[in-house]
Amino acid sequence: MKFTRKTATRVGAAVIAATALLGASPAFAKDVDSYINGAAHAWSHGKNGQVALKDTKGDSHSVYAHMSRVSSPMNMIRLDNTKGSGKTTRSDNKPSNPVAGIQACVDKQWAPDPCDLPRATERRK
Repeated sequence: MKFTRKTATRVGAAVIAATALLGASPAFAKDVDSYINGAAHAWSHGKNGQVALKDTKGDSHSVYAHMSRVSSPMNMIRLDNTKGSGKTTRSDNKPSNPVAGIQACVDKQWAPDPCDLPRATERRK
């Protein structure tokens, strides 16, 4: 079996979903940060209603984050930040359907994308 970007995305989605489903109740949700290679920082804080993603390195690579929400933890959403170094992108804010997990990644042209380990907010239905 070839390990492709698609395979990596599916594995990451499964890990985030499994971690989210095993997490604590919403009352014990936590702030979550995901970093990769000093190039990207993704986070979800407070009520975990949204994800913010910052490009933290002045290089030629954009960054993105995989995220999932409590209502559909197996549905990975990709949040792209193509604004450039020092700029932040935010997802929709949905406190009624909080973020279950995040994973920061760097978009490498013609190479595998390095990604942080999936991080769970410990929120669940």
